[in-house]
Amino acid sequence: MGYRGAPTLAGWWIDRQLGLPAAHREALDRALDETHRWHAGAPRQALAAILRDAAQRLERPVNEADLREVIAALEAHADEVSTHFANALLPRLPALDAQELARIDARLAERQRDYAEKRLGKDEKAQQQRRRERTEEAAEDWFGTVSAVQRALVARSIESGAFDDRVWVAERARRQQALVDALRGGLNKVGGTQQAGALQRWFSDWRRDRSAAVSAAIAAQRQASIVLWLDMIEAATPAQRQHLRERLLGWADDLDRAARAVLLAEAKG
Repeated sequence: MGYRGAPTLAGWWIDRQLGLPAAHREALDRALDETHRWHAGAPRQALAAILRDAAQRLERPVNEADLREVIAALEAHADEVSTHFANALLPRLPALDAQELARIDARLAERQRDYAEKRLGKDEKAQQQRRRERTEEAAEDWFGTVSAVQRALVARSIESGAFDDRVWVAERARRQQALVDALRGGLNKVGGTQQAGALQRWFSDWRRDRSAAVSAAIAAQRQASIVLWLDMIEAATPAQRQHLRERLLGWADDLDRAARAVLLAEAKG
């Protein structure tokens, strides 16, 4: 479905996590459609420019600053989209009653158990194997192929113990609890004003309540990931680097084509 189907996919994923009441799903769909139309303009152009800039950097030796600058640009873009979506959603969102909130809370708890089971399990070796497979699959998507040298780099990085899924399982649980707390804050409030304020903070400042230990662990994992991907790019053959460049440029071109179709459809009414 790609870019044109982004609102449908996003709505399906969010509803799968939350199990929204019908009125809330309608508000969600309207906010996603509005955000998509907004993004098809200047924000989409900015995202395509980030991808093309990343591709251009691959024409020369890549360093840590390159990766950090591209990551920072993508994160800033994601934050901008999140803020716009929140502003589109919250005025439309009806307040929840206690039963609706209880169902959402139970649904999130169920999804969290599933996530933890998939990410953790009981066997550390099995966890490392799954992590290695996920990383190699991502590398194959980026580079087209993965060499023996690159597989060894992945294995060394994973076996170093730098990546700990427990951090992400706990962080996801914290975020979900913060969402439930924000929704609970709007119970029985006329117009959902208090709920909207709490949810706005949840969208805009989602890193706020991380503990210092979790923040440090996430920063360490990011550094290890940057080092790994720098090593992978350095070990890449010219054909692999070209494949990566073409992937980035292809995504940028796809964004442009799909956005033109979205804007044309909107112009036709």
